[in-house]
Amino acid sequence: MLQAQGDLTGAIKEFQAELTIATQLAAKEPEKTGWQEDLFVSHNRIGGVLEAQGDLAGALKEFEAELTTTTQLAEEFGEHRLAARGCGRP
Repeated sequence: MLQAQGDLTGAIKEFQAELTIATQLAAKEPEKTGWQEDLFVSHNRIGGVLEAQGDLAGALKEFEAELTTTTQLAEEFGEHRLAARGCGRP
């Protein structure tokens, strides 16, 4: 919502807080794909805000983290299962 309203600073703070929580939950229960999905969604959102702010290097770092998480999920849980859940869309 903040991003849509043009408040990129507020949006990135919210997305970073979301990433912190997702990271903690994913570390605690790595077998739960939902927490892993939250990780790549958070990285994607942060990357989008950084890109909008003109921080292309920071955005690239976040998008690469998203790709790494998605790739790990696909390797561990199977691409077909993730595709069925709408994860890792191109």
